[in-house]
Amino acid sequence: MTIMWLVALPLVMAVVVLILRQIRMLAAPLTAATLVTMAILSISWGGERPLVLLGRSLGLLPGEAAGFALCCALLAVLVLYGYRIPLGQTAYPLTLAAMGLLAAATLMRNTTIAGVLLEIGVLIGVLLVPSLRPGAAMTGMRVLTVVAIAAPMLLLAAWAGEYLAGNPGDMVVSRIGGLAVVIGFGLALGVVPFHVWLPPVFRRANPLAIVMLSVVANWGILLYLGSMLQVSMWPGQQAFYAAILLAGGMVTAVAGGIMALPQRSVHGALAYAALADLGLVLMGLGIGTTVCVRAATLHAALRAVGIVAVAMAAGILQHSLGGDDVEHLRGGMRRAPWTLVAMAIGGASLAW
Repeated sequence: MTIMWLVALPLVMAVVVLILRQIRMLAAPLTAATLVTMAILSISWGGERPLVLLGRSLGLLPGEAAGFALCCALLAVLVLYGYRIPLGQTAYPLTLAAMGLLAAATLMRNTTIAGVLLEIGVLIGVLLVPSLRPGAAMTGMRVLTVVAIAAPMLLLAAWAGEYLAGNPGDMVVSRIGGLAVVIGFGLALGVVPFHVWLPPVFRRANPLAIVMLSVVANWGILLYLGSMLQVSMWPGQQAFYAAILLAGGMVTAVAGGIMALPQRSVHGALAYAALADLGLVLMGLGIGTTVCVRAATLHAALRAVGIVAVAMAAGILQHSLGGDDVEHLRGGMRRAPWTLVAMAIGGASLAW
């Protein structure tokens, strides 16, 4: 039962932090400490024998444990960043609640239940979007609409996969499930041409929401996609979905790179650079060889670190200089030298 602490700890601490939300000096360290503890527990319990609870198998593979630990560590850094740039009184409890549900989705081996938990976690993450920036509330509503459309698609795909495990010859269900996979995961990941919701999040949301939706949610959704496309669930369909991943990744990488060129603000450039990097990750997963999958995994980790570094630096610049466009950045090296250095390092990891 020890592995269940990955789910119980953040949910319990979310209630505690919610009570203390007006005392930032207590809420932020408690949230960061909880996230660091989750990262340590994840690494410690990764690869242990699966737990059977109420007839359902719960487990954490070593690769899943490492990815989850990285997400927790990056969020802990962003929470401490909230000392410098206010993130809102509900940001900390929402972060813990979302991570508790994402942990439950990661542990769950049943794809339908995991899909429900994942979608609820992402929906809670969407609530982080509204901020003091103009248009943030409307952006949050748009993202909420996208998630609401993607959720039934993902659940339909999960049902189709489980049905095809026992009825592999049903082509009608196979086609419906395939369409649900493409639309549902395309919307949830923000792959071109379903990416229209992603750039406004980078421009108007706070760094915590940016990382939650573009890094943590992406990680959970890609894990869910991998579990859904197992051989036992989609017999004979691996080559087709590998081609879809490769083609979608290629289009996303090229389109993201092209659209990043005319951007005149840091957040705008970051949005499309992150989109292009997501395309490269999908290409590696689509090729499917051991080397390419490992390269895609490494690139996803570097992408996560780069997004965190640039989003934090851009938030500080916007708070200190009044904006993050070219005009506001003039003289920034004199007023915020270390922030610009951090942004350059993070940008280099995205461009790698």
